[in-house]
Amino acid sequence: MEHGVSLLEIGLLKTLQAILIGLLDIPTAYLADRYSRKAAVVLSVLFGAAWLALTGVASSIEYFFIAEMFNAFSIALTSGAFISYLIDVARSENKNIEISLVIGRYQKYQFFAMGIAALVGSFVSSPDSPLVWYLAATLSLLLLIFASWFLPKDRGIDAFEKDRSLRKDVSQFIEVIQRGSSDLKLSATALILLMIFYQVLIQFWQPFSQLSFGDMTNSSVAYGVLFVFILWGQSLAGHIAAQSKSIARSFQFAIAISLICIAITALGLIVEPRLICVAIVLMFASNRLLTTLLHSVFHDALPAKLRATLDSTLSSAVRLILFVVMPTFGYLLEKAGGTAIVIFYGVTTSCLVIAWSKTIHTATKQ
Repeated sequence: MEHGVSLLEIGLLKTLQAILIGLLDIPTAYLADRYSRKAAVVLSVLFGAAWLALTGVASSIEYFFIAEMFNAFSIALTSGAFISYLIDVARSENKNIEISLVIGRYQKYQFFAMGIAALVGSFVSSPDSPLVWYLAATLSLLLLIFASWFLPKDRGIDAFEKDRSLRKDVSQFIEVIQRGSSDLKLSATALILLMIFYQVLIQFWQPFSQLSFGDMTNSSVAYGVLFVFILWGQSLAGHIAAQSKSIARSFQFAIAISLICIAITALGLIVEPRLICVAIVLMFASNRLLTTLLHSVFHDALPAKLRATLDSTLSSAVRLILFVVMPTFGYLLEKAGGTAIVIFYGVTTSCLVIAWSKTIHTATKQ
């Protein structure tokens, strides 16, 4: 806004980004599967650095459009490729390693580092200053150098058959979608629910937390502190997933936390508004733990050579559904307030309980 960009233009920018990601997500994931997931990750960092630098220097809507195009390429390139690359590297070193350990360990350090960065960034510079963008772009370029020279090769690709063709891969892709195992279909359905709710939380946690903060004078500080705890709660969830000895039991634990969240949210709406902040942190944490556990079940059921493509297909399905869910939920939140969160979270948790009791428990029992 301080660069003279209107709310309408911001909406157009985000629409452009969503369309580009939707168009690029599956094709770029397939190219990563076919040639190199590491290369996709490195290119993602490069495009991300370009986005940050351009946003810092942008003075007109044209520059912002170009910046958002780079951002869309960055997001699409890493969408399915990064987790697939982590699994490749981990299983090339230990073929029996649990995927929940790989994903959980990554998220543990990722969200903890994001919390530290948020704290440091709040002291280094104002959010409106271009210095933030220049600093982030510089760090991305350093990361690009590190990723290019020091990250291990995605050696899992070498094990795939050499006579691959687009036709064969498309045939296998269709076969997996149509005839996938019950574990794959059920974990994919549950993941879609969780990923939709996560995106809803990301978009609406601030207006929802206003019920706790009210007319607080230093609400910006309170939002910042709450944001850090949201990130660290997800880091703790990653740690729990990484340490899990039984996915089924960890899933039970996460469902129990989800049910507690519903109770705390209800109490916050009726008795003590400050409890809503506690509920928000627990919602993010339980959602992250459930997503990590189900992601591991999902990836275990995927053919390795199309791992990134099928992961991106799942993300694309979520994005399509969000076109309907987001405006609908925004309307419900405006009309029903925090009750909409309770209802949506309750429905999501109930669906997950049904899914777990029918199949996931037996599929993941160790």
